[in-house]
Amino acid sequence: MPDKKELSIVTFSSETVVFDGKGDRVVACPTEQEAVEYIRGQEIPVDRQGSEYYE
Repeated sequence: MPDKKELSIVTFSSETVVFDGKGDRVVACPTEQEAVEYIRGQEIPVDRQGSEYYE
């Protein structure tokens, strides 16, 4: 099984940004939902910082 990348979501007032495990910006989305959908498309676990956790 390949190693999984760790991604985190940080919600700012103007956008929600997905960061990789090294802290590099992966993608910026206008809403948290779009960021979650992006990550689900990657099939990678997510750690959401600064926002509520949704399953």
